[in-house]
Amino acid sequence: MQLWAIMKDFNNDGKEDLFTSAENGGIRVFKNTSKGSKVEDISFNLIRFKGTGADSMKRVDKITTKYFLNPGFFYTEVYNLANDIPGLVDVDHDGDLDILCYGLNGTEVKLLENTCIKKHGHADSLLLEWTNLCWGNYAESGDSSSFSLTLNVSCKGGLPNQQSGSRHEGATILMRDFDCNGKIDILVGDVSFNNMALGYNTGPLGNANISSQDSTFPTYDVPVNIDNFPAAFYLDADNNGTKNLVMAPNAPTNFSNFNNVHLYKNTGTTQCPKFKMTQKDFLIEDIIEVGSNAYPLLIDVNGDSLNDLLIGNYGVWTKSSTYESKVSYYKNIGSKTNPKFELVTRDYILLPNSHEVGIYPASGDIDNDGDVDLILGTDKGNINR
Repeated sequence: MQLWAIMKDFNNDGKEDLFTSAENGGIRVFKNTSKGSKVEDISFNLIRFKGTGADSMKRVDKITTKYFLNPGFFYTEVYNLANDIPGLVDVDHDGDLDILCYGLNGTEVKLLENTCIKKHGHADSLLLEWTNLCWGNYAESGDSSSFSLTLNVSCKGGLPNQQSGSRHEGATILMRDFDCNGKIDILVGDVSFNNMALGYNTGPLGNANISSQDSTFPTYDVPVNIDNFPAAFYLDADNNGTKNLVMAPNAPTNFSNFNNVHLYKNTGTTQCPKFKMTQKDFLIEDIIEVGSNAYPLLIDVNGDSLNDLLIGNYGVWTKSSTYESKVSYYKNIGSKTNPKFELVTRDYILLPNSHEVGIYPASGDIDNDGDVDLILGTDKGNINR
């Protein structure tokens, strides 16, 4: 797997299947074939789809879809940027899983409708067809993470995989009913932006219409602020039976690497949610976190014969889009046999060259005077004593 993974039960067998990015874009699907709950019982099999073109005898490892022409049809790859997270939801409430993604041209969301139940009465397959190239009748704004709410927006037309108009740069999608009106809404995060925009769907079933938005979701609480390219995941994060929102950066580079997993607890219900910002260090609140490339050194800092921790790092990503490197000091407040570390400062030593990136500590009696000296190497190859 690479870049992203989403668990969804597409065949309604009670076991969550795995959707993930394919090499050079597209979507791969692994069917959950587990026979039990033990580790040795868990298994997944890659699903192969009909090959592109008119020759459906070939098989490929990515989702393909039937595209109708007049006359005839052919199979085409479902184009989804490698970094994009598609929307996976039963958008038309017919019992099978549909897919929404931006394709190659990037202002309108395309609907891949799963026709399995309509054609065969069951949901054991992904029989996807492009049925709406402008789902929701809206377009994304080109200069902000928000929606242009133009009714009956003019579609770019053509094949969903052909570039036409603005090239798509990257987006994450979460689909669900956010305002409890029984209609599927869309929550979107865009590359190069820190916020997420929620589009409210008020259209009739089968004909979505995004008529209003919350461009700094959620405005009723603390708006999402993730450096950068935020992605939202709807899951039961605290095992209390109600699904919450977990936010994290989806960027492969130049993203926040400190306190970057935000938990919004659901104070409503799974069916009718309302979210409250709870913490920014979800999953990492009980571990030492110093940014990228933690480099620890056990050393008695305060002379009490107990080994403390000095931790260098490559750096913490800052608002100015640079890395800031520092040495953190964790004092041992336990014992030699049962150490316990408490944070004293995240800026124990200031280097003379503040622009240095990457600080890696080492120790030893360099001048043979009977005490321990501290040496700090940097990512640029400099050594500071």
